[in-house]
Amino acid sequence: MTDQLSNKQLTVETAAVIICTYKRPDDLARCLAALTKQTRQPDEVIIVVRETDALTLNFVNARGTHRLPLRVATVAEPGLVAARVSGLSICSTDLVSFIDDDTIPYPDWLQRVFEHFRHDPQLGGLCGRDRCGDGIRFDDRTKEEVGKLRWH
Repeated sequence: MTDQLSNKQLTVETAAVIICTYKRPDDLARCLAALTKQTRQPDEVIIVVRETDALTLNFVNARGTHRLPLRVATVAEPGLVAARVSGLSICSTDLVSFIDDDTIPYPDWLQRVFEHFRHDPQLGGLCGRDRCGDGIRFDDRTKEEVGKLRWH
């Protein structure tokens, strides 16, 4: 079975973005606005909201018409792991990207992620650098290692 899986070439055609959020509709609004400007638009945007988060649920339901293919998943259990599992349970795309609700991705972010997976069918995961700002400037110090997965 393992040999069959390792030899199988997967085709990546569709991409989703999952955003787990809790009581931060202003941050979520900025993140969604940035996603509308992506050079490679997501095929799904899944917003995961806690069932008790009326503030965010009201925001999402009041959005009306929008350019993003939004879906909403609710979760009862607190915590990021439960939220991500809830989002994954309704995702129907070949590729899944997670993004924080307070993130404003570069316009080519999803395109670059998508291309990595299209060019390397053996790739199982991808992560990268955070570019953190304080509202005035970004911390652009370089590190030798960024996004390296470790066994622990």
